[in-house]
Amino acid sequence: MLIDTGVFMSLANILYVIVFYILLCLSLLNYDKRNIFSLYLTFTTLLIASLFLGFRSFDSGKDTMGYVKYYAEGFNNFDFEIGYYYISKLLSLFFSPSVYLFTIAFLSLIMLVIASAIWRIKNISLVLIVYIGLLPGLDMLTNTIRNGLALNLSTLLVTLSIHKTNFKFLPFLSVSIHGSTLLTAALRLVTIKRDLYRINLWLLGIAVFALFLFSYINLDVQKLASAYNRGDDIISKLARYIILDKNLLAESVKNYFKIIAVAITLPYIFGIVYSKEIKLDIRLHMLMFIGVSLLLFYSLLSFIEYAFRFMYLSYPILVISAVYCIEKYIRSEIIIIIFYFIIVLLAGVTYSTSTFSSYKLLFLNFAQ
Repeated sequence: MLIDTGVFMSLANILYVIVFYILLCLSLLNYDKRNIFSLYLTFTTLLIASLFLGFRSFDSGKDTMGYVKYYAEGFNNFDFEIGYYYISKLLSLFFSPSVYLFTIAFLSLIMLVIASAIWRIKNISLVLIVYIGLLPGLDMLTNTIRNGLALNLSTLLVTLSIHKTNFKFLPFLSVSIHGSTLLTAALRLVTIKRDLYRINLWLLGIAVFALFLFSYINLDVQKLASAYNRGDDIISKLARYIILDKNLLAESVKNYFKIIAVAITLPYIFGIVYSKEIKLDIRLHMLMFIGVSLLLFYSLLSFIEYAFRFMYLSYPILVISAVYCIEKYIRSEIIIIIFYFIIVLLAGVTYSTSTFSSYKLLFLNFAQ
């Protein structure tokens, strides 16, 4: 099981949780303001998250030890995507594994900061807080780090390509870090401008319907998928995910991911309901078309054990769009406070798990 309730945390973990909620409160107090304090708050959040989550023990995160092992070997015996391979290879020439993990975490988060700045989000610290406060972001910073780096790079490149339409093929660069971003890059090539927000709402409705429908029906697709699981291509990897019948997650954890998926799309829905201006924001609708399409992909696969990994595909995009919509188009203070309250509750679930409790944060090991 990925997470369940834990009872003990190290002092560094407790300190991290306390600092996280202090930053969340400061973000609320400084809401919708672009000033020097916003800059300091963003930098502090970026630095705190990178230090605590980057400098962790090598047994913190299921995949961390594997990355450290290959890092220590100079990545000579493992075939990563070429972009990630050369980034890691370069770092391995100069730095210890701990600095390597810190650098990957920092790069992942700084990409979100740059993407948020391009969207002219004032309260960029809130983007970081939402991202690290919920389990998908925490997992991509401490476990599936290659996937997390690629998806955040993809979000940045999608943002650039939306604001500079001549760069539509730019997101394909993120595939050099992890192949999971191929679908995101392909969706960026779809150009729809007229009534795009209506299409997004329809896709979102179908996604939410499918997400909960598959919780109550049993689809036997293992026999069909087993015929395609022998190669190394994307279809074969997907087939292996589908035929996996090991119970990785409890139902409560699966529902937790579904709640996150719905919660971070609500600001977009409320924005359309309460603001006429949002309907003219073509760039936002283009971003949401990609995010909602990826969410639909997760919904259609929500019956498989590894479905939560497909939820990650849309996560960075939907986090940025949620904060953007709240800041620019939602004027109701009640809705804003409710959104913060939801983040407080979901982050409470994230940081009260045995998985997070087992982490050893601020674990400094500079030996090569």
